Amino acid sequence: MTSPEIASRRLAPISFALGLAGLAPFILMTIALFLIADGSLRAFVAHGLAAYAAIILSFLGGVRYGAALAGEATGALNLVTAAVPAVLGWIFVIARPDVALLGLAVLHVLLGALDLFGGKGSLPQWYRAQRPWLGVPVGATLLIAYLVLVR
Repeated sequence: MTSPEIASRRLAPISFALGLAGLAPFILMTIALFLIADGSLRAFVAHGLAAYAAIILSFLGGVRYGAALAGEATGALNLVTAAVPAVLGWIFVIARPDVALLGLAVLHVLLGALDLFGGKGSLPQWYRAQRPWLGVPVGATLLIAYLVLVR
């Protein structure tokens, strides 16, 4: 095992802990949507959740871009899947909250699946192994938040 591989594996538990901490806003804002009756405050929280989801989506695209810059992920598809999440996330941030939450849920699930199944050789194994543990709760909270808004 080379020195960069060893260093990369040392990042796995730190990355996972940060990822778990990053789930807190998804969970807390989804719970808040259940509890808040005031329509304007609900819309504010839903917009905050959509904005956070878009930021995280952009970050996940950045991971792919970083892999491309490091020479791990070659090809135009990797650059496209690195850049497109940020643009789509922005589009959903300016959409109606219900549309935004549903669209962002779908995008998070799709990018997670792409990282898990299409990232072989371009993303570290430990990173791909973490994606379901973090991506599924993100997709689920966004879908639940959407359902709360449309009920």
